[in-house]
Amino acid sequence: MLRRLLLVAFLLGAVYVLFAASQVSRPPLDRVPENDLGVDLSAPLWPEGLGLRDGPTLPVAYPLREMSSGRQVSEHSLPLYVDASGGRLPAPLTLLAGLLGWVGAWGWALLAAALLLLALDWRAVDAVGRAVKAAVPLLVLALAAAAVVMGWPRLPERLPLPGPPKAPVDAPPPALDTAGPGDRRFGLVEAFRIADRDLARSLGAHFERLVFWWSGLQASPGAALNPFFLPRDVIDRERAQGYEPVGLIISTPTWAAANPADGPRSVPRNLDLPWDHPDNYFGRFAERLARDYAGRIDDWIIWNEPDIQPGDPNASYYAWAGSVEDYYQLLRVAYPAIKAGNPRARLHLAGLTYWVDKRAGRPQYFERLLDLIAADPTAPDHDGYFDVATLHLYTSPHSLYEVPRLYRAALRARGLDKPIWINETNLIPWDDPTNQGTGYDRPTEMRCTLADQAAYVPQAFSLALAGGVERIALYKAQDAPGAAFNGDVDAIERSALVREDGSLRPAFAAYQTTVRYLAGAKVARYTPGKEAEWVAVDRADGSRTTVVWNAAPYPVKARLSASGADAELVDMAGKAVPLAPDDDGQYTIALPPARCNTDPENPGRYLLGGDTYLVVERDVAAAD
Repeated sequence: MLRRLLLVAFLLGAVYVLFAASQVSRPPLDRVPENDLGVDLSAPLWPEGLGLRDGPTLPVAYPLREMSSGRQVSEHSLPLYVDASGGRLPAPLTLLAGLLGWVGAWGWALLAAALLLLALDWRAVDAVGRAVKAAVPLLVLALAAAAVVMGWPRLPERLPLPGPPKAPVDAPPPALDTAGPGDRRFGLVEAFRIADRDLARSLGAHFERLVFWWSGLQASPGAALNPFFLPRDVIDRERAQGYEPVGLIISTPTWAAANPADGPRSVPRNLDLPWDHPDNYFGRFAERLARDYAGRIDDWIIWNEPDIQPGDPNASYYAWAGSVEDYYQLLRVAYPAIKAGNPRARLHLAGLTYWVDKRAGRPQYFERLLDLIAADPTAPDHDGYFDVATLHLYTSPHSLYEVPRLYRAALRARGLDKPIWINETNLIPWDDPTNQGTGYDRPTEMRCTLADQAAYVPQAFSLALAGGVERIALYKAQDAPGAAFNGDVDAIERSALVREDGSLRPAFAAYQTTVRYLAGAKVARYTPGKEAEWVAVDRADGSRTTVVWNAAPYPVKARLSASGADAELVDMAGKAVPLAPDDDGQYTIALPPARCNTDPENPGRYLLGGDTYLVVERDVAAAD
């Protein structure tokens, strides 16, 4: 009886693993551009024209999950697969590790049902029992050989506990590499995920946002910070490549939650105590975090998108269970704590979405927060308890011009003057191969095409400069783990510059081209229109880059006055051709139509312009 039960369990386990593996090895993805890493990455990378070429389908592994919470380890900014000491698993084992970690409730239900059915008819087992029994020795030998050659991984049930750091806490960080080309105003979320292929350096971005989960960093009150969470050598490597890291603090641990039922969204307990009181857990944590990473990270964002509420359409991003008053108290604790840990540090407000309040008909979260600051007599002595205002704006490039201007007006109306950063922006494509069969593969719900996503980058970045934004970052470097095969991964998490298999979306080259020709911007002027629109950007080297596009759903020709000694016309891929003015001193540029009108509330509205071109003129100052 025991032998038969073991045989049934082994047989069904093998069937289940084969089924899971079939979900990994999907049919070849159509039109995936090749990940040709043999070319010079200092030059733009782009599929020919806008057509995407067939490319390889690479095997990918399921993301390892924590057994205790079901949250992906990747959300804690750890390497995708780690052993109990925090080290990366050998690459050949990632598929096995992922399969072992990816077992949902439906999978166990299927396994139990099949076991019950087979238990009712032992003859079904006997029919295959001899074949399975013969294969068992070979399987054991293969697994033993793999363990000897590669080392057997240990899958932790929770994040590694804090241990001795890999480098001394007080070790001075290496100097930030500022010698490379680019502009510190342009950034990328989690650029470190593509650093090992040198893709991050080739983009020209110079700052990146990293997420620090309090719940993954500190196991108990006053405990040392987990050195394996985001190791300092990773941050040092990013700085050596010219990236200035910006930390985002989020996720209350259960032991520090005022209301454990709210989970990581909870307001921290004892937040009303002085920041340096031993029982003000967040204050003590923030001071320690700022001190431990001082010199490596000097910018800290306090939480993420607190304006999103449970009933909002984007409630899947709900991250703060407290009120706006609770969030202001969080700032009042964080500001002196972080400054005590690192006097050079800057404190950033949480990224706000603007549109969630606008569409819900609520007063803007930002203005409600500013009113609390204006009414607080202690705020002037602490510079309003923040140094930088932050926005997350998606889909419409014009919002990157309009919303920062509204925020600046709100600040000035209350006697404040703060820089404004946009730490997240992007456009979601519907026609990406990874979207096939997920429900995201239709031109609806504000989703556009891959070509539109590429056009979005220069339009959005140039409009942000014209809107007075100090820095802007694209969300994000690489797709979330599982995006290539798991339809439950959110659409925005499958819209990065680099796919999970390493292939590049057209927006990669568009980002590279945008940063190359907007770097050194001194003045940016936006000229709106119902058809042709442009942003003229005067640069420190005496050149001018005019970003031009067509806002109308039909082709038009734009005429621009020549200002420089010579000019080039550059497309989104970075391909440049000489551009000569006509006898009237005008450049004539044929502009394709706008094509994305997927706003469900207003189908007549085009979310962005058509393909974008850059007119790059040299020696503008001398010609003028």
